[in-house]
Amino acid sequence: MSEMKRVVRSLLDLPIETKHRNKEVSSGSGYIAPGKLGSIYESLCISDLTSPEAVCAICSVLDASPEHRKLIEMYVQAVWALAINIADKDNDVVGGLEVVDEKSGSFVAVQPCPGTFFVNVGDFTVAWSNGRFSSVKHRVQCIEGGVRVSIGMLMFTPWDVAVESPEELIDSENP
Repeated sequence: MSEMKRVVRSLLDLPIETKHRNKEVSSGSGYIAPGKLGSIYESLCISDLTSPEAVCAICSVLDASPEHRKLIEMYVQAVWALAINIADKDNDVVGGLEVVDEKSGSFVAVQPCPGTFFVNVGDFTVAWSNGRFSSVKHRVQCIEGGVRVSIGMLMFTPWDVAVESPEELIDSENP
């Protein structure tokens, strides 16, 4: 995990012109510079982690070194094992994650819990699951000293494709 964080940090240290070559292909993808969503938020998005071609393309666009390419590919191929490693080995205790309490409508802090990781499904998954999963409104407030690294795994559909639930998730209670 520390190697992946090192790669993420080094990619974010690339010249701004290089990062801007990572173009948006769907909402929230591409390069998001600090200031667009907050003064310290910055993102480089690989739009399709399931596609070796997309991973190769983003590595080419960012002039990623062979070491970076290898580590990114390892991350993509072993995301489940990596998530388990995060839960087992990453003991970061820097907080900042807040979620909306459905009853009060206000943000409440999620206390860091070493040895665990947080999964928030997005709106795509809500639609795909026929409402069986829900997306949590959240934000990150950087109020503690120290470095906080979040690694997001996002799912998008092409703009021209309708999201449909599998038949197993459609019944009389969830039409």
